[in-house]
Amino acid sequence: MNRQQFQALANGIYTSKDHWKHKSSEEKHRQFWDFHHKLPGQTFSIYAGVPVTTLIKQKQYSIEHIVPRSYLEEHLQECQTNIRYGATVNPFNLAAAHQRLNARRGSADFDYDDDPINKSFCTPFRSIHRNQIGFDKQGQWVVPYRHRGDIARAILYMHLIYPLPKLQSVDLDALVAWGKMDQPSKWEIRYCQWIQERISIINPFIQQPQLVKDLELQKSICID
Repeated sequence: MNRQQFQALANGIYTSKDHWKHKSSEEKHRQFWDFHHKLPGQTFSIYAGVPVTTLIKQKQYSIEHIVPRSYLEEHLQECQTNIRYGATVNPFNLAAAHQRLNARRGSADFDYDDDPINKSFCTPFRSIHRNQIGFDKQGQWVVPYRHRGDIARAILYMHLIYPLPKLQSVDLDALVAWGKMDQPSKWEIRYCQWIQERISIINPFIQQPQLVKDLELQKSICID
């Protein structure tokens, strides 16, 4: 499958007339958080591994841009405004996060080398990740195993949809391995369906996870 075919399968490049900074709290709740309210206790925050509804009740929730917004804005400057804006609000690049933990991570690079955690963090809430949260010795953020597929599918999707810089082959290899190892969960599939019903787009890697093995797609976003 080539890049154009992937974009067609995803129902095109997602665009928006509004930038992320233009979205009100009410819009973010309606366009993102309402999904988690529909599945109380069944969806988990990225990195922290805490039920999203628990964080909402404790007012410790935030939205994480998996591909950082600063990175999108830096590398999409030459694109049309609606494409740049669309990248900042694309729902397949958003994840529910623990507010304080999300602030700690900032926009640190992900660790793709399977390094051990050197500086760990914990939350006051029960987590499914135990001692899997923190930075390695290089200051890179170590992604818990149970969310590595989610991260991979989001990053690969964003690089195929938008004209972002190509990935280093070693990083791409790690993302492909993550996608193979951690298949889409039931709630990730339901999220994709929910987004499709609302705004018609999909992340093909969620509906067809075998696409992470497609060599032509990989080649289109990899530095030679």
